[in-house]
Amino acid sequence: ENKCYDLALECFQQAILLQPHNENALFGLAKSYQQLWLKTGKNTNKEQAEDFAQKCLQINPTHQASFRLISELKNLNKNNSNRNVTTNPAQTSQVVSMLVLGVFLLFAGAA
Repeated sequence: ENKCYDLALECFQQAILLQPHNENALFGLAKSYQQLWLKTGKNTNKEQAEDFAQKCLQINPTHQASFRLISELKNLNKNNSNRNVTTNPAQTSQVVSMLVLGVFLLFAGAA
């Protein structure tokens, strides 16, 4: 499953190279890093998630999903029992959706 996250991250990073101010790609990176942190517990992923959500808010100060993501990151910690580290079909579906969006953004930006 981590390969899905890595692939989603790669697609969003490529989209950002083509469109550095694309709030959807920035949020996709933030959400991908959040999900990777939830899966692995690596704090660098949590920090990356917050950084990309903040970048998204710099572009669109009313981006509600970024506010929610930052709030979730602040309310969760590695030892929090609410942190879901099990494989969840809904999360896997979300990763696939993010990957598809990332690929779309990548090709849309190249056109």
